[in-house]
Amino acid sequence: MAGGNIPGNTPDAFDAALALARDAGLGTEGTPVRVGDGKVSMSAAQAGIPCQCCFRVKLGGEEFLMVDYASAGKSWHRDSQMEVWMEC
Repeated sequence: MAGGNIPGNTPDAFDAALALARDAGLGTEGTPVRVGDGKVSMSAAQAGIPCQCCFRVKLGGEEFLMVDYASAGKSWHRDSQMEVWMEC
C-alpha cells in the first residue's frame, strides 16, 4: 500500500484501496455470510496465518476474520483455499 500505512502502524488511515479475502486457515472460507442491512465495520486483528494485515469484519450480525488478498491462499498446500469478495 502506498505510503506504508498498514494496520499496526496507522490502522485508521490507508493510502489506497485494499482487497480482502477469507482464507481457509482462518476457518471461515466457504461459509455463507448474511449481508443483513449491509452495514460493515472493521477493526485491525491478529491472524493465525502469515499475512500483511488482518481485520475482524462485522457484517449482517456475523463476525469473521479477513486478510489482505495478496496473502490469502499462499501456504502452498493443496487444501489452501481462499475467496475474495467483489460487488457486482
